[in-house]
Amino acid sequence: MKTAPKLQEFVAKLAAKHGVDLQQTGAYLRLDLTEVRLVIENIGAYRISVACQLYLYNDWVSDPEIVFWIDEHEAWTPIEVTQIQGGWRSYAEVDPNGDLEVIFDPKGQVALADFAEEEVVVNLLQQGWLDQEGTAITQRSTYTPEELLARGYIVTSPWLVEVDQEADDVPF
Repeated sequence: MKTAPKLQEFVAKLAAKHGVDLQQTGAYLRLDLTEVRLVIENIGAYRISVACQLYLYNDWVSDPEIVFWIDEHEAWTPIEVTQIQGGWRSYAEVDPNGDLEVIFDPKGQVALADFAEEEVVVNLLQQGWLDQEGTAITQRSTYTPEELLARGYIVTSPWLVEVDQEADDVPF
């Protein structure tokens, strides 16, 4: 499997600059520029998500978001990507303990590593993320049910029995 040391180094510099320990599960860093956003997050099971986001159709959309698996030598191996055109693609699977279980597409994984190293890190450097002195957000946003509903999410499950509802009143 091919790693992405340039992107790993870039992200490590950003995290250090903003005092974020990406080795901690749940660690989160969001940086905003005028029309783009960069979100870096430890999503558990020895995985880091790096998402370049743009504002599209009244919401922030990742393009791309790359998930990296961190091996026992702390090298970052890209294993998943999400893009506006192309959707979500996974090249390997990691179990809940962070062990790499299977590689689905070795050639695709190498191509993803090349994309991360030759295009993504170059774009991030050109956008000037390392030079920005803007606000860093280190806590993930939380939303009320009303805010989630306004964003188009279903916030209740109609099939669940309400606490004060009798089981005989359930319509199934």
